[in-house]
Amino acid sequence: MEILIIGVILVALMAYASTKIKNAAKLAYEQETFTNEHFTIIKPEQFIIPVKAASEFDFECYSKDFAEDEAEKFNQCWAVVRVRDGIIKEETETFESDKIEDGVTIKTFCKVLPDNHLNKSFELEIFLLPEYQEKYSEGIDLMLKSFALQ
Repeated sequence: MEILIIGVILVALMAYASTKIKNAAKLAYEQETFTNEHFTIIKPEQFIIPVKAASEFDFECYSKDFAEDEAEKFNQCWAVVRVRDGIIKEETETFESDKIEDGVTIKTFCKVLPDNHLNKSFELEIFLLPEYQEKYSEGIDLMLKSFALQ
């Protein structure tokens, strides 16, 4: 009888923990505003900000889903913000380009924000596999529009 009681308690604890983990994972993919001392950006739904001890980027987020076939090692969409010394562009500029990496075409959306007081440029780059453009177009627009200096 004692084993049955312990078993029931163990199953209840496992169900509770599983529910908590699922809810936390769901919240990680919700829309959120990321702010640091220099800039702010809205991370759209379906993206996650990875937890890393050290990163070369001041901000990064990745789509939940990976691509298929020859592009399977890539997320469908991802974004990074780099801070560069010096002024790259005198005014805020947004542009698009295409590149090929490992035989896969990647569309890049870029927005550069100059900060003359700090003598730095803040560069948002959003990378997208073209076949998923319709799926992420709203999220890309949201990141581009929301990316601003503090």
